[in-house]
Amino acid sequence: MESEAGKYTYMLSGGNLRKLSVSLAIIGRPTCAFFDEPSVGLDPENRRRLWTVLKKLLEDSNGSIILSTHRMDEAETVCAILGILICGQLFACGSPAALKRIYGKGYRIYVNRQSDRILDIKVVVKYLEEKYGVDKVKVVKNEEYMEIDVM
Repeated sequence: MESEAGKYTYMLSGGNLRKLSVSLAIIGRPTCAFFDEPSVGLDPENRRRLWTVLKKLLEDSNGSIILSTHRMDEAETVCAILGILICGQLFACGSPAALKRIYGKGYRIYVNRQSDRILDIKVVVKYLEEKYGVDKVKVVKNEEYMEIDVM
């Protein structure tokens, strides 16, 4: 961020503004810090750097970070204990490995059928069936969207 020194905050890009806000939050080496989507707007390289900084903060301060994120890779990398909220209620709590073992049996892909983008769903489904097996892929269609479940 040295190249941004001397600039007003309104002149910073979204990613640099995010880095600045995280820097300000940890400058005093707090024992507990709260972050809401800290890596939003960062490119993959800077996202990894941020995760490294947050992990180092945890190690050095022997403290805690309360992190809200939609990125499982971010939560796994930074946190030892995860809590999953659904509709504002704590649904599950545990280590990343434990939660994956219990709930990580597959994934669901939603495809908006009203989208302007052209996507050959048959190609996607065929790829998933070849990779995971025909019996593991289930497609549910309606007028607005498609769900592709991979178990």
